[in-house]
Amino acid sequence: MNMNLNPGYMIYQAEHPRSYAEQRAADELNGKLAASLARWARPLGLLRRARSGHPQHRPATVNCGQVSSRAA
Repeated sequence: MNMNLNPGYMIYQAEHPRSYAEQRAADELNGKLAASLARWARPLGLLRRARSGHPQHRPATVNCGQVSSRAA
């Protein structure tokens, strides 16, 4: 997502669409950036959970066969 607020450049982008190769290169670069941010942020999330006392994995608590009395 481009957050550029320059209307002239936005018009230029609309009038000159990217080629398949240009779009693929941009998508690949964005994917690498997202993966690197995820690798960097994951230890921070684990550290935060460890400090708060929450387990790293909580099993689902859904009872599929039972109807709650609170159901509307």
